[in-house]
Amino acid sequence: MSCMTCARCAEFPKRSVHHERELERSPSLHRLHTTNFPATEQEASHIQNTILPSIEVDISSMSAKITALQATLHSMERERDALEAVHKLYRNLIHPRRALPQELWSDIFLFATLGVDKDLNACDPSGPIWALSQVCRPWRDIALSLHSLWSIIVVAPLPSANEVPILEVVLQRTGQHPLGLTLYNAAFILRARPASDVQDLWSLKDRLLGMIFAESHRWRSLDITEYHQDADILFSISGRLPQLESLSLHFPYMHSGFVGSALVAEAQPVILAFRDCPRLTKVTLTGKQRPMDLPYARITALSIETEPLLHEDCWTSIGLVGQCTSLEKLRITGCSDSDPSSLSTPLIPPLIHSNLHKLTTGCNHLIDHLTLPRLEEAVLCNELYRTYGNILPSFGRLLHRSHCTSLTKLDIADLTLADHLLVSILSQTPSLTTLQLRASMADDNDEPNRQAMQEVTEFIQALQVTPQQNVTFLPRVSSVKIRLTGHTDSSGIPYFGPRGSFSSMVKARWEGDTERGLARLETFYFDLNAGTLDLPYNDTTGRLPRLRDEVEAHILSSLVDDGMDLVVRVTAFLDPGGSANILTVG
Repeated sequence: MSCMTCARCAEFPKRSVHHERELERSPSLHRLHTTNFPATEQEASHIQNTILPSIEVDISSMSAKITALQATLHSMERERDALEAVHKLYRNLIHPRRALPQELWSDIFLFATLGVDKDLNACDPSGPIWALSQVCRPWRDIALSLHSLWSIIVVAPLPSANEVPILEVVLQRTGQHPLGLTLYNAAFILRARPASDVQDLWSLKDRLLGMIFAESHRWRSLDITEYHQDADILFSISGRLPQLESLSLHFPYMHSGFVGSALVAEAQPVILAFRDCPRLTKVTLTGKQRPMDLPYARITALSIETEPLLHEDCWTSIGLVGQCTSLEKLRITGCSDSDPSSLSTPLIPPLIHSNLHKLTTGCNHLIDHLTLPRLEEAVLCNELYRTYGNILPSFGRLLHRSHCTSLTKLDIADLTLADHLLVSILSQTPSLTTLQLRASMADDNDEPNRQAMQEVTEFIQALQVTPQQNVTFLPRVSSVKIRLTGHTDSSGIPYFGPRGSFSSMVKARWEGDTERGLARLETFYFDLNAGTLDLPYNDTTGRLPRLRDEVEAHILSSLVDDGMDLVVRVTAFLDPGGSANILTVG
């Protein structure tokens, strides 16, 4: 077949055909080609001196032509790439995005920055805000017109000299838009620096703060981290915060070693500075509790984050909750690390919060004082330390005295101290749709580990659906997630009942039954890492290893195929011998 680029390409194959036919025309060459006889001296000389050089000439000629064609091809490919680039250039000239209204570009810019980056800082020239303003003239005009884009300002612990002109530019670009500020304290960091450097840095920081505090009437949110050195200037803004809605105060712990009594005294003006904030609704307090004066009656979201509260701190926090009469969300991490029976309980009246719908706490003292008739979400945890005693009895009493039937989401982070109360408490939550149970267990001799496993056993058995009967235990639950991590012996492994009962329960919950008031269980996670078990690999006691049964696993896998969000993962090292993976489905 001829080549499209050269009519003489039809000659290329003829040279090889010519040399091949020479084998057929010459009897001596044909004999050598069809047998293994050696060539005669005359035949070898003819091949070596005549035929091979002729073929080599043809090969060299063909290689030269191929090289020329490749050069032509490469040149054409480069030209094609250049044409495609020009084509793309012209298409960009009429691209629909050029017709997007500025309002839509503004929304895109805001989403790409404020809606994604939690550590955004308009004073960072290497950040995304400045990058958007340096792409092209239209983008720069849009970025400069978006005052809210420049409204997140962070004053670093150790500012540099060029931050003063940068802050001037940023404040100018914010127009009159409300500001979100984060102020860091450099007192601890500066202790290792020479006195002259410290003097210069504090002078520079005072200049930056002076520029920011002059705009205090525009502050919408303020996050202060151990900022005792600037207590006096903070006190000067008292009564000048008409737009402040969110306040976070991070105070150091007394035992940390770098905060003395003098700094504690300086913290007092910081707290008093925010007593007159007509729009303040969200408050976060972290660290050692301090006396404070805030507009408590207007606060709708309160978060107190600390390590285990001492006796006095515990009741101080509860007292703050009592003053916040408009609370809708409450979060208190850390609780008293003392035996409740050893505490002298102050006279605190019952705390009735009719609007509070979300509670996160690990403090049973707080729960014992609360009445929450409209509670919808609860997270029972202690994110820093395990609570003293059992938090579940306190939560059960809260539900009972609150007559609360609106709870839809519950997360219990510590099952090791449940004391067989889990099922009875969940029986008081008929509207529950989302449940998460967690436990991080200790060593093999830890009795709470086995108790957490037993709680799971009782819970799984309570989920069983009896045919022809109305479902009364968690009829509306659509998501259940159980995560247990730690070690236990074989006596602590959950028992899921007779063979097939576990998969039958999951299947019945997945299918649901509207006539019996049973909602569909769309998500079920069971993740157990049981450590080392003294359980034989072929155990038939009905505990978790039996889930390796092919029929049971097949039913669960079929539910995954049907679309259920199902994960059942049981891992353990069985002793003696055995596998580290007992079951994985989903």
